[in-house]
Amino acid sequence: MWYTSYTGSLPNNGIGFAWSTDGITWTKHPTAVLTPSPSSWDYPFVGAACVLKDGGTYKMWYTGGQSGNLSSSHIGYATSPDGIMWTKHSGNPVLSPGTGWESGAVGYPSVINISDTYYMFYSGAVTVGIARTGRAISKDGINWQKDTTNNPVLPAGDSGQWDRNNYLGKVVELDKTFYIYYTGQTNPGVSGAAIGGASSTDWE
Repeated sequence: MWYTSYTGSLPNNGIGFAWSTDGITWTKHPTAVLTPSPSSWDYPFVGAACVLKDGGTYKMWYTGGQSGNLSSSHIGYATSPDGIMWTKHSGNPVLSPGTGWESGAVGYPSVINISDTYYMFYSGAVTVGIARTGRAISKDGINWQKDTTNNPVLPAGDSGQWDRNNYLGKVVELDKTFYIYYTGQTNPGVSGAAIGGASSTDWE
């Protein structure tokens, strides 16, 4: 398990690591395994990571930027031989804000690999405000092409709906159907967040 370690003040502790033989009792690594780099794009916050093991290499996509709430954030990439000692990609960030609905920030990546193609689902926002979920595709996990036809693939709900603000989507594939589970709120920063689900047979 790779998790965000945060005391409530910045810079945050970074990304922690823990392991378990049964998924219930966990042993924490004594220190963070990925931390913000001073004077860099991912300072003072790194977190919200997604990790895949590809052959003998662990691959991590993580959120980095000014804070953990989709404020001027980008998505970075790091690799590790053991899940503990990580090397950040020299060309980071690998995904940055674009235009329109994601012009302010991107973050919270969820990546899966199907038939040697990586699919990333990420949260985007104009400012610290209404978030939506977009999709990008890559052959190497580094060079990403955003979906220019369907993005955002999970649009915001209408005004007043429980998922007007939706983010933190996690994606799985089962029997050629794709499922995304996401956090929804009526308004950013307001209590009452809930988890929603959506499915697709074509990613669109």
